[in-house]
Amino acid sequence: MKLQITPYLAIELTEPNELIELISDEDKVDFMQSLACDDIVIKHVTDQLLHGCTEDGYHGSFGGNRSEPSTPLDTAKRAIAKSYSKFVSDEITSLERGLKRSNESKDEYMSKYYDLLHKRPL
Repeated sequence: MKLQITPYLAIELTEPNELIELISDEDKVDFMQSLACDDIVIKHVTDQLLHGCTEDGYHGSFGGNRSEPSTPLDTAKRAIAKSYSKFVSDEITSLERGLKRSNESKDEYMSKYYDLLHKRPL
């Protein structure tokens, strides 16, 4: 990526995200808010929300199956799903509670197994 500053000055970046690293935090917020309203960005984010990646296979981080979303994309997916209807929202909340209980139970049993394996008193 080449940025032509003046006819005599240009900056060459190997990756577009290097540009973001050069921007102050305050300007970064303004820039991101502007980008968030750009049609191309909205299309790529929508592709990730619906299909897990952009049409070219790019994607943000994956959070996996958790009772609480762990990435911004997971949070957005959950919010969209819950806003669909009261019934869907209630079902998702119920599933979240069940998954949380299941994870807590699994963690408890794994801890007991670890203690037994290493001969620690329970």
